[in-house]
Amino acid sequence: MEKKGIKRRDCFKIAGAGVGLGLMSGMLGAPTESHAGMRDSLQLSMSLSNRRELDPNGGLSVITLGTGTPLPSLSRACSSTLVIAGNRTVLVDFGRGALLRLAQAELMKTDLLLFTHYHSDHISDFGELMVMRSVAGAKKQLPVIGPEGAKKVVDGILGAFEMDKQYRVAHHGDAFDCSGMEAPVTESGPGVVYDEGGLKITMFEVDHRPVEPAVGYKFEYKGKSIVVSGDTIKVTKMIEMSEGVDILVHEALNKQLVEMGANRLDDRMRKMGRDLYTYHTPHLEVAEIAKEAGVKKLVLTHMVPSPVNAAMAKMFTRGMRKIYKGPIKTAEDLDEFKA
Repeated sequence: MEKKGIKRRDCFKIAGAGVGLGLMSGMLGAPTESHAGMRDSLQLSMSLSNRRELDPNGGLSVITLGTGTPLPSLSRACSSTLVIAGNRTVLVDFGRGALLRLAQAELMKTDLLLFTHYHSDHISDFGELMVMRSVAGAKKQLPVIGPEGAKKVVDGILGAFEMDKQYRVAHHGDAFDCSGMEAPVTESGPGVVYDEGGLKITMFEVDHRPVEPAVGYKFEYKGKSIVVSGDTIKVTKMIEMSEGVDILVHEALNKQLVEMGANRLDDRMRKMGRDLYTYHTPHLEVAEIAKEAGVKKLVLTHMVPSPVNAAMAKMFTRGMRKIYKGPIKTAEDLDEFKA
């Protein structure tokens, strides 16, 4: 049974400490001391060559690289999810800060990148990823799959980095391998978009209007399955695709918490905050999806507003456990879940 909720006056204390900050700036976290920064920089530089070894006979798992929103945050990168199948890795979206998280995960050698849609918080670190692949000495291209528009986005971002690439070649010569910055693009509609070596990936349509197209993905490997929702309202297709899956990674919005923060904003920002209601999934509806689909584990990401502490995370999920009885995780960056 769900524990008694936090008192209303405590809600406003937490809102003052977290929700308002989350909606207005998101600039959370402590500054790094210089010596620690030097150590971290060295470690991250070393991680460009993939220090974590993956078991080719391993199973299916997911790392929530970026769990935040478009608002800047030192504790949460923008949207990015890494699915691991044996020794293969597949990125779903790559928003601001995702490159740092990928380096921290020590899994820079990615095999495939999928886009769900083309909001900036889902694509903005793609160019940096491509540069760092060449810096790390990647010898192969990075295939990209997405709905219509993927080629325009990839060509545009790589075009913006073309001068940078030329500078690095002029400076480093053959040591900078340009093949690492090549990304063959496949634009696809709903259906199976990848089926190799036992890993099957299916794209399906979601509803993030006025953003069109927008999709989610289902991963199936060795009898296990994971669904990544992308950004969407509640849709029947999500329930169909998530039926019986081991893990559903789904975005969520808590209207009560958004309202607490919105009341502290000016009229323009309040209007923009409330616009979010029309194309994200309320947290209780996410619980309904998990219940109706018979999901084994529910992982919340891209939470609006992003929880800044354990108390706010508890508030965010309030009421969900009355609907869905399985485990509910409010993901943080770099959390890993095994199917």
